[in-house]
Amino acid sequence: MEKLICMVTGATDGIGKAVAKAIAQRGDTLLIVGRDINKTETVLKEIVDYSSNTDVEYFITDLSSQKQVSTLSRLVQSKYPKLDVLINNAGSVFMSRRESEDGIEMTFALNHLSYFLLSNLLLPLLKESTAGKIINVSSSAHVRSYIDFSDLQFKTNYNVIRAYGRSKLANLFLTYQMAKNLRETDITVNAVHPGVVSTNLLNSNNKSWFAKILNLGLKLRGIKSDISAKHILKMFTEEELREVNGKYFVDGQVVTSAPQSYIEEDARELWDISNSLTGHNFPRV
Repeated sequence: MEKLICMVTGATDGIGKAVAKAIAQRGDTLLIVGRDINKTETVLKEIVDYSSNTDVEYFITDLSSQKQVSTLSRLVQSKYPKLDVLINNAGSVFMSRRESEDGIEMTFALNHLSYFLLSNLLLPLLKESTAGKIINVSSSAHVRSYIDFSDLQFKTNYNVIRAYGRSKLANLFLTYQMAKNLRETDITVNAVHPGVVSTNLLNSNNKSWFAKILNLGLKLRGIKSDISAKHILKMFTEEELREVNGKYFVDGQVVTSAPQSYIEEDARELWDISNSLTGHNFPRV
């Protein structure tokens, strides 16, 4: 069994934690990214106890902060010779509009720009792998969403459901555009809808009654996170999926995402705006 070096963001709860445990149990080198040091240390111990794999390291990063994402990238590149799998899973929803330390609407900053920035900054390590893989955790919430470039960050009429859905549509735009950018390399980029997973999706700071009801609904109706973890693991461990690129997975199978997610002009515009918001000039085709 080939030993891989894998990074999972948002690895302290739900699907991220389940995927991290499955990776560790496989015997791979695991890098987990969390925001809270106490919670992350506890999860790391749990993963090691569960898998008997001590080749696990954690990194404390607020992924809504571009400075911290850049620091994370530099640190990982200084410590590891390659990266085989990057699973962009961190995300949340915010009941009221708030901004990151960079002045960007928080849902967009965390759920999209962290994927965009971390993936591009870690490309040098992914290119050192014989088959680097980027997996972006999206959602079926993209189906009824659209990108309004005139108010991308909901500066007016903020709505938590629309903000989340838009960020998940952005994940697909990023996946399809990045897959095209990297098609001459050995890196593949795919997206996955993990299912309605029983997890604490809502940010822990959300104390409203509506947030509590939504979290309760997820816990009651959600599928077990280890089932979704198996589907995600399949995306980078099964030989027949080794070269699949620029696709959207549901329940372990390639499916068609919503029509608006294939609008190439929108994907390119979002890429350019993401470059502008992060102060970079990552190339695209």
